[in-house]
Amino acid sequence: MAAVGGWLLAAGAIAKVVTARRTTQAGAAYRFAVELPDSVVVANNVGIKLAVSRDGSQLALVGMKAGRRALYLRRSTDVEAHPVAGTESGHSPSFSPDGRWLLYQSGTGLWKVPTTGGAPVAVLDTVNSASWGDDGSIVYERGNGIWRANANGGERRLVAAPDAKQHHRRYAWPDVLPGSGHALITLWRGGASLDSARLGVVSLSDGQVTDLGIAGVNPHYAAPGYIVYARSGGAVSAVPFSLRRRAVTGDPVRLVENVWHGGGGGTDFSVSDNGVLAYHGGIPDAAELTMAAVDLEGRVRELPAIGRERFSEPRLSPDGKHMAVAIGPPQPSDTGDVYVYDLATGARTRLTSHGLNIRPEWSRDGSRVLYIARERDSQFVVAQRPDGSGAADVVARGKPPAFYELAPGPARGLSAVRTGLAAGGSAIVLAPTESLEARRPFDAGARVAITPKLSPNGRLLAFVTTEEGRRELFVRPVDGSGPRVAVSTEGGTEPVWAPDGSALYFRGLTDVMAATVTERPSLVVGTPKPLFEDTYFRSVAHSAYDVFPSGRELLMLNGWSRAQTRAYLLVNWTQAMLGR
Repeated sequence: MAAVGGWLLAAGAIAKVVTARRTTQAGAAYRFAVELPDSVVVANNVGIKLAVSRDGSQLALVGMKAGRRALYLRRSTDVEAHPVAGTESGHSPSFSPDGRWLLYQSGTGLWKVPTTGGAPVAVLDTVNSASWGDDGSIVYERGNGIWRANANGGERRLVAAPDAKQHHRRYAWPDVLPGSGHALITLWRGGASLDSARLGVVSLSDGQVTDLGIAGVNPHYAAPGYIVYARSGGAVSAVPFSLRRRAVTGDPVRLVENVWHGGGGGTDFSVSDNGVLAYHGGIPDAAELTMAAVDLEGRVRELPAIGRERFSEPRLSPDGKHMAVAIGPPQPSDTGDVYVYDLATGARTRLTSHGLNIRPEWSRDGSRVLYIARERDSQFVVAQRPDGSGAADVVARGKPPAFYELAPGPARGLSAVRTGLAAGGSAIVLAPTESLEARRPFDAGARVAITPKLSPNGRLLAFVTTEEGRRELFVRPVDGSGPRVAVSTEGGTEPVWAPDGSALYFRGLTDVMAATVTERPSLVVGTPKPLFEDTYFRSVAHSAYDVFPSGRELLMLNGWSRAQTRAYLLVNWTQAMLGR
C-alpha cells in the first residue's frame, strides 16, 4: 500500500489519524483530512466534486478560489493540490483506468485532460454522468438511458433505455465493471426520491438490465468484490458483490455518514482498488455559516450582527428589518428550531423549542411566521407571531410526507404546498391562504415538481421539475389559463421573485441568474442573464436565500469554513467493514 503510506505522510497526519477501531495492528482502517491550499474551498454549486484514481495515488477535487472554479489534482506524494490548467469550468471528475487522464464535465459536455499536464480534449457533447472502462470505452448517461462511445471519439451507441414494463423511469450513474462487459447503474423506479432508486447491472453488449435488489444510488465497484453506494441522507455503504456472477453475496454495511449529496443521487465519494475511500462532508460543522447581503453585481455587505450559526432557509420580513431562519441539523430525524432575528442588532427570538421545525416563511403582511413542524408521526403547518407572543396556531396537519415546502400567497388568494406522493416523489398543490386544509392539485406538466414560489401578486407560480435527470425552472399561471413557460435551459433551481414581480432570480450551474417576467398581454420570460459567480451555500430542494424588499440585494448564506476546505480519506475501509 505505497500510495496509502504516501497519503499519510503527505497529510502530515500520522499522529492525528482517526482510527475506525481502537487498534494499532497492521491493516487497520484510518481516516484523515486532506486540506486544500490556502484560499481554496470545495465548490458547493456543482455536481460530483471529487475522485480518487484506481491505484489510490491521485485525488481530484473541484475547488473555488477568488470566485473562480477549477479542478485541483493532488498526488499522494504532493504537499498540496495544484490547479489543472484549462479546467476552469470543470466538475464531476473521474480518472481513466491507468490514471493518466482526468475525465470531467464542463457544462453538458465531457472532456479529458492528461494528469501530467496538457490541453483538455473534448470527448462528448451531452452527458449527465460517465465512467471510463478498461477497454477504452466511455459509458455514460444521456436522456435517461445508458450509452457507449470510445474515449477517443467515434460511434455512439444506445445500450439501454428505461423499461416501462419493469417500471423503470431512468438509468443513471454508470460504473464500468472490470472487463468492460457490464456496468453498475442506478435504476430509478417511481418518483425522483432517492428512496425509490435501486442498484442494477446492465450488459453493455445486449442492454439487459438486472435489478440487484439493493436500495441506493451512485454505485462504484471496488476490488476485490464490493459495491460502494449511497443512500438518502448522505450515508455511504458497501455490500459484497460477485464479479463473476454479477450478484450481491452478503449484507450491506454502513461505512461513513454525512457525505454531500445533491439532486439526482450524485454523492461526493469515490473508491480505489486498494482500499481508499475519498469523500466530502455535505453539512458544515455547527456555527460555520454567516449571512451576507450581496448586490446584483456580486458586491458583498457583511451582516456581522447576525453571527455564525448552522443556518438554513433564511426569509426576510416584508419590511426587510427581520429574518426568520431555521437553525439545526437538517436531517429529518433530527431536531431543529425557528428563530427571528433583528438584522440591525442581531437580537433573536426563538419561536420553537421541541421537535423538528423547518422552512419558515412570512405571511404577506408580516404579521406571522409560518413553518413546517414534525413531531413523532405527525406533521403540521404552524403560524406564530414573530415576537413569540401568543400561542402557536396549527393551520394544517397531516401524516408525513404531507408537507415538504410552503409558499404563502396573498390574503384571499391561493398559497402553494409541496407534498409527498404515495408512489414516491412529490407534487405541488394549491389551497386558499386562509384555509390550507382545502388543497387541490396544480398541473406542473411533470411527474415531479418542487420549490414552488408564488409571484408577489399571486397570479404566477414558479417551480422546478426534475425531468430527464436535470432540474429546470418553469413558470405558469396559477389558474391554469396558459401553458408553463421555461425560465432556465441549462439547469435552474431555487427560484426567488423580485419584490415587484418583474424578474425571477435562480441558481444556475455556476452563477446566480435573473430572467425578466412579463404577464401582459401574455406570459413572456426573457433570456436568463448571469448576475454573479455563485459561491454561496445551496439547498438540494428549497431556496436557501432571499431577496431584500429593495430588490437590489440578495440575502445569501456564506462561509463553509473547515467543512468546505477539506476532503476525507478512509484508508483500508474494507477492514472497517469486516470488523477486523
